[in-house]
Amino acid sequence: MKRRVLWLVLPVTLLAACGMPRSPEEQAQRLFRKGEKYILRSLEAQGASSRQLQEAQAVLARHRKGVTEGLAALIRKHRALFAGVASGKDTEALVALEQALHRVHEQTVRRIGAMHEDLEAAVGESLWKATTAAMASKWARHGRE
Repeated sequence: MKRRVLWLVLPVTLLAACGMPRSPEEQAQRLFRKGEKYILRSLEAQGASSRQLQEAQAVLARHRKGVTEGLAALIRKHRALFAGVASGKDTEALVALEQALHRVHEQTVRRIGAMHEDLEAAVGESLWKATTAAMASKWARHGRE
């Protein structure tokens, strides 16, 4: 009987471990890598030259640390807010958590915006506009509810 229970518990435990949430830093790195690939592929699809792609990669490398730190902080603040809701915090405590989240969210969005501005400067306004229009169109198709 104990063996049966063990064979039942072991796979469930392994599956649960695989589904464990990543650390905020790991999640932030993963998000940045996905975004980086998306941007570079989109630039390439719009006809970016190898020089423009190299310049874009340099901009992304320069912003990686700041953006991923901001994303990790944002993920931590989101988790703190959800934990506050789940643990029955009062209105004042939840509002304080949301305000902290909002501050970090704004800082992170500003970092990402600065990175996008640097990308535009690196690859040229017309290529960046064409690239972002294509990305927005693709996002709109995938984001339909």
